[in-house]
Amino acid sequence: MKIEKFSISNDNSIYEAFPDVALTTDGSLFITYRFMQGGKGWLGKWTQNFFAAVSDDESALAEKRKDAWTRIIPIDYDPSEISDLGYSGWVQFDDGGIYIVNYIVDEAPKAQIRGYSHRL
Repeated sequence: MKIEKFSISNDNSIYEAFPDVALTTDGSLFITYRFMQGGKGWLGKWTQNFFAAVSDDESALAEKRKDAWTRIIPIDYDPSEISDLGYSGWVQFDDGGIYIVNYIVDEAPKAQIRGYSHRL
């Protein structure tokens, strides 16, 4: 079964990082997301880590962990005392390169949009 279109819940009790998921030109799933460790806290406590992940349809549909694979790629870390990042998006260019954009506070007095260039 091939995943072509799907949605992710905006219900905060289910998932709070709102990942951006799509297929790359080679058919891999590419996901960008804010990792929120623990369950207590907010700005500056658990909105610090930004990752990407690569996987495939079969792994996304697997019922058991041993039947799935995922490659996790650290993208950025927000050291701000009021850290807040995420709300990402990405595009893949014809040459295979991937450009990712992300909202991040970092060391600036106000948040910024930051870009990252990546190749799988």
